[in-house]
Amino acid sequence: MSKQTVTTRATLLAAFALIGVLVAGCSSDDTFLPALLADPMASYEADDVRLVRSQERPRGTDLVTRKPITAQVWRRYELKQHAESDQVFADAMAAAEAAGWELRDSGPSESAFGGWGTTASKGFDWGPARLTIGVGPTPGESESDILLRITLDE
Repeated sequence: MSKQTVTTRATLLAAFALIGVLVAGCSSDDTFLPALLADPMASYEADDVRLVRSQERPRGTDLVTRKPITAQVWRRYELKQHAESDQVFADAMAAAEAAGWELRDSGPSESAFGGWGTTASKGFDWGPARLTIGVGPTPGESESDILLRITLDE
């Protein structure tokens, strides 16, 4: 066997090994994300808000750090012109309670960016999940607009 053939085979084996590592690093678990997406808060709708951004992420492993990543559903809503942020926040909390989420005992808290936020928990077949609701300006996303943020994660 020629030296070039050995080098080519070694290169191919290394490439396949790298592909295997990358595929293993991107592995995900379909147990958690579908359960979060089925929750009413993942498809929250209200008259005073309009969905402007959404994102879902399955549970898996970070490719670079190899650390576990939790499943997450992320929603951002823009408040309509006439909407009052206090009422939008209260409506979202009422919807969460109606969907079976238990709001934390200490109630809503003022955030560092000038809005309001709270967390809630809910039991699923696989264990507890967390809901975060926030209303206010969101640095990095919107410097002046008031947004409703709803995040569900395992």
